[in-house]
Amino acid sequence: MKAPLTSGSRLTPPGAVRYRQLGDETIVLHLETSQLYSLDAVAARMWMAILESSSLGAARDALLERYEVSRERLEADLLTFAGELLELGLLEVESG
Repeated sequence: MKAPLTSGSRLTPPGAVRYRQLGDETIVLHLETSQLYSLDAVAARMWMAILESSSLGAARDALLERYEVSRERLEADLLTFAGELLELGLLEVESG
């Protein structure tokens, strides 16, 4: 059973995932499944915050500086989004 995501979780894309920012959107490609995903502006910012931060909590804090939303709401949305990306194989929990 996989451990639940927490604010301390660090996520990274696996080797089979490529992404590119196009304006406000981000396109994510999973090379093994040939699935292509288009992230809108908000999802793209969440994606980049996850990749650029040391943990989901740090990503949440970075996003709080940009959006007027409660910390609890943003954390819940970020955990849900990250969980969906994990299920799709676009992110994995970094070990170590």
